[in-house]
Order: sequence, then C-alpha cells, then structure tokens
Amino acid sequence: MGLRDTVINAMVATSLVAIGITAYDRLVRSPSTPRLAVVDVARLYNLAERVAASKAVGTQRGDQAAGAAVGALFRTAEDFGPQLEGTLKGLAAECQCTLVAMAAVVGEHPSIPDFTAEAARRLQLQAAPTPEGHQ
Repeated sequence: MGLRDTVINAMVATSLVAIGITAYDRLVRSPSTPRLAVVDVARLYNLAERVAASKAVGTQRGDQAAGAAVGALFRTAEDFGPQLEGTLKGLAAECQCTLVAMAAVVGEHPSIPDFTAEAARRLQLQAAPTPEGHQ
C-alpha cells in the first residue's frame, strides 16, 4: 500500500466522520435542544398602562367622564392579560421557540433574541426606547 492509497483512505475516513457528525448534529442534537427567546413582560405591562392612562386622561371632561375613563382603564387592564397571552403564544408558535420572561433570565447572551418590541407592535402599544443593555 503506497502513500497515495494511505492519503485516499485518510480523506475518505475524514469525510465519513464529518458526514456522521453533521448528521448527528442536525438529526439528533438540534431537534432536542430547545430554542429560547426572551420577552420583557413588565415592560409590556408598563407600556399598556401608559397607553390606557393616556386614553383616560385624553377623555376626561367632568366627573362622569372621569369615572367612565377610570372604568375603561380597569377594563383595559383586565383585557390585557388574555391579549398578551394570545400574542405571546402566537410569537412562540411562529419562532418555534420557548419564550421566557426576561426577569427570569440571569445574564444575557447575544444569541438569545428579544421579542419585546415585536410583542409591543402586535399589541399596538407605543414603542418606547429600550433600557440600556437590552435590545
């Protein structure tokens, strides 16, 4: 067996190992590794409160109107929870990932996407600047 045959055998063996590792990564490891994304739920609630409060302040024209505005504010808060839950379920289904509340995450990693802005857009909340260090 000459040098040429040895080199060919080494190349074939290396190629087979590379194909095996790639197949394992794609078929075994990746499907079982959960994909994660974060959402700043507290920020979404704050945005919803601000939007509801601005609507209530904009409609005040006397005592009865103020009472109606406060009632509307409470109805908005009651409706927001199910609305938020539906939006987050839709986002999770689209990205095929598990959404985690940002408050539950210790440390940040650039490979974990933040869907807070997208959730705010879908909930029709005014976009607010992101806090330092958050995207």
